[in-house]
Amino acid sequence: MLGGRPDHRRQQRSSVATLTERNSRQTLTVGLPAGYDAPATAAAVTAALARQPRHMVKTLTWDQGRENLG
Repeated sequence: MLGGRPDHRRQQRSSVATLTERNSRQTLTVGLPAGYDAPATAAAVTAALARQPRHMVKTLTWDQGRENLG
């Protein structure tokens, strides 16, 4: 099971999605060179997950990380 969230900063023109496997806490950082809109993010995350071992990819839970902002 993986949880992920995009990490984008306005001053920097790059974005990444961080995927973390919940049990092992293995982390995969996915570059989003085409931006972080839904189609670009979906394409990048899909490609990254396709390269992972099948037993590591069962479900995906989305988290935008805003609950941790002060």
